[in-house]
Amino acid sequence: NFKDGVLDPVDPGLIPSLLDEIAKRGGFTWRDSYAVVSGPTDGGTWGDLLIWSYNSFDVVGDWYSHTTGRMQAGASFPEGFLDASNILVATADEPDESFDPFTWQTPFKSTVWVLILCSIGFSAIVYYILELGQADGDLAEDSHVDNTTSSLFLAAASFTGGGGYAPRTPAGKLFAFSWSFWCLLTVSAYTANLASFLVTHPQL
Repeated sequence: NFKDGVLDPVDPGLIPSLLDEIAKRGGFTWRDSYAVVSGPTDGGTWGDLLIWSYNSFDVVGDWYSHTTGRMQAGASFPEGFLDASNILVATADEPDESFDPFTWQTPFKSTVWVLILCSIGFSAIVYYILELGQADGDLAEDSHVDNTTSSLFLAAASFTGGGGYAPRTPAGKLFAFSWSFWCLLTVSAYTANLASFLVTHPQL
């Protein structure tokens, strides 16, 4: 901090304070002969100012990049005391410790869950059409309501792995195989996404 080339006697700034400490440890003085320069003048560069500074004074206090060109020009850089490189710092988000009973839905987006439910309903309808009226089949009840709910239950149970179809018709068997394969792929994708989330979000 200076005005008209004179340092502020109360708060001179960081560099003068450092020079005071260096002078104290080195046993020399610097306040009797110094210059306060705010920047290059007359179209000069910072490199020109550095050359003028060390040619005019014994010690130069400023922030200069340590480059080969400046060393070749005669500047001697001591070991740095402060790392002034840019460092990106961000505040870490505090983990949410609250209990969420619907965390199991996280691996899939809501649209994917809606499509899964629609697929289960569509599969129940298709299986109902293919297997209705087959003796000793999954849909051998006299009530259409019972057959409909049974078909829906079997479709959902196949998806979770808790049950499966027992088709009697060739078309029903082909459909059951296709539906089981689709369930396998979907559950595998869910398991992989769930494992990834548990690694990146261990609090889940």
